[in-house]
Amino acid sequence: MFESLNWTVLSANPCIDRNLYLGTELTCGTLNRVNYTVASYAGKGLNVATVAARLGQKVDYLTFSDGMGGYAQEAASREGFYAYEAMFKCGIRTNTKIIEPNGRGTECNEKGGPISEQEFDGLKSLLLNHIGDIVVLSGSLPKGAPAWAYREMIREVRAVHSDSRIALDADGDFLKYGCEAGPDWIKPNRKELSGLCGYTEAELQDFEKLKEACTRVFQTYGCDILCTLDNSGAVYAGKEGFFRIPAADVPPRGFSGAGDTFLGAFISAKEAGGLPVDQALAFASRAAGAKVALEGTALPYPNDIEAVASLTATVW
Repeated sequence: MFESLNWTVLSANPCIDRNLYLGTELTCGTLNRVNYTVASYAGKGLNVATVAARLGQKVDYLTFSDGMGGYAQEAASREGFYAYEAMFKCGIRTNTKIIEPNGRGTECNEKGGPISEQEFDGLKSLLLNHIGDIVVLSGSLPKGAPAWAYREMIREVRAVHSDSRIALDADGDFLKYGCEAGPDWIKPNRKELSGLCGYTEAELQDFEKLKEACTRVFQTYGCDILCTLDNSGAVYAGKEGFFRIPAADVPPRGFSGAGDTFLGAFISAKEAGGLPVDQALAFASRAAGAKVALEGTALPYPNDIEAVASLTATVW
């Protein structure tokens, strides 16, 4: 679909998503019987890597592993890209979702870690040995990683390969400190953006305040902002102007991974496809819509994206 570029996608805090399907409503404080369980290896970085690979990109996927399950290798092999792992002792975290017959879900997500300084250095060395044209730093970091971890990684990647284009998708202090190193793109949602700009998440429901916030972040850090807004679409603020793109009109079946799909599709369209920002946004929003139309955590293929009606980005 697009020219093939070399991607490096780092997922420092992978997880096992464990969905427990109950036969009756959840009752706290007593025994609950599970009808069946669905477990899968997951993470924001894996979603980005999968979408990029399906769009024809050459992907190196970097992550932590305890060396026991072979989860990353299996997932990468299934999608046709490579996985490289830094070892850690604590094991992969588990995110548990308890789903009742009426569809109500209760989530219990582990933080991951702790990792040692030596283990963090091992992951950083892995990154510096696999720097692609596109570098995506995606998701949270385990306990024990310094708050400035992404800032350090971005600066060291720049020192080794100054031409790499870097995207950061994180939250809290990981995002704030990471922005100080000047990534090319950040992809916050409203809540994550609020931590950078001084507005509350509720205030950012107002598009004028949202634009002010994006402008402030762009002027402060110099990175382009892709702010995803759930069913309100997304906005772009950066060196090429200000744009809004609506969400695709699709039946909502599965929201998990929509933002990751948006990011992987946007960068693929703009950098590998050479599309202008407005067209890259339209493609990314169609891709996110294609993901939402799929059940659970399933991610779209190119034909799924092509089936979504065309969208038009407008100057914001």
